[in-house]
Amino acid sequence: MNIYRQAGQTVTMELLRGGQKVEKRVAVLERPRDPDRIAALVEGESARVAKLGLLVVNLDEKVTPLLGPLRRLRGVVVAGVVLDLAVEENRLMQGDVIYEVNGEAVGSVGELRQKVAFLGHGQVVALHIERQGQLQIVLWEVD
Repeated sequence: MNIYRQAGQTVTMELLRGGQKVEKRVAVLERPRDPDRIAALVEGESARVAKLGLLVVNLDEKVTPLLGPLRRLRGVVVAGVVLDLAVEENRLMQGDVIYEVNGEAVGSVGELRQKVAFLGHGQVVALHIERQGQLQIVLWEVD
């Protein structure tokens, strides 16, 4: 359930319990780990990695509180997928953290762009990612 109020406010909810209506006042809290909020950190074209069809942001102190515990603190975070070029089971999702491209470490959006710049259309790259605490390899086609 979404309650569209600001954190710190209180709302009154009407519940049905055992056939009886019960009113409860509930505090609205901010969800500390919310990958959807990563998209709000995207600043124009600087986040776009055209060859991969992704919007990404650096893994930094603004982003880490929005994610669960991470295995590494250096990489880039997927904020959105511009082009969904991968098959459904191999797609990237908002909140995925990219640590490596073809076995080479990635520490920033600029480094990610450099590592894919020389790749041609249709080539496949292996992205080492972390998703919800699990390390994975995702194959992704270059645009």
